[in-house]
Amino acid sequence: MKNKIPETANIIPSDFIIIGGTGHLSMSKIIPALFWRFIDKQIDQKSNIILCDREIKSKENFEKLQKTFCVEAFERHKKNQKYWENFLKIITIIKLDVISGVGHLELLEKIKEKFDPKDL
Repeated sequence: MKNKIPETANIIPSDFIIIGGTGHLSMSKIIPALFWRFIDKQIDQKSNIILCDREIKSKENFEKLQKTFCVEAFERHKKNQKYWENFLKIITIIKLDVISGVGHLELLEKIKEKFDPKDL
């Protein structure tokens, strides 16, 4: 059965910035929910998911651990593995300390990558 998403549920390309992005809540609930939105084509390759955290795991370790929280999607359909690989491409992990400000320039640069002043 094909999943029919109402047109009003379409999400324009967005930057999702998650503070504490490699923490348990993010990895067990938020990112899996965003992955389902990606599978349903509500989030696409034009979007960014930016995970900010004080302590950064390597991207490889993050991906391996995160996949364990998305098992249901892989059990539901084998082609979701292909979606997973594309989903990981829109995820960036940035070391950010909101108290000291360390990492804020990297976050700013990532946000500015897709910003076009002509769109204002």
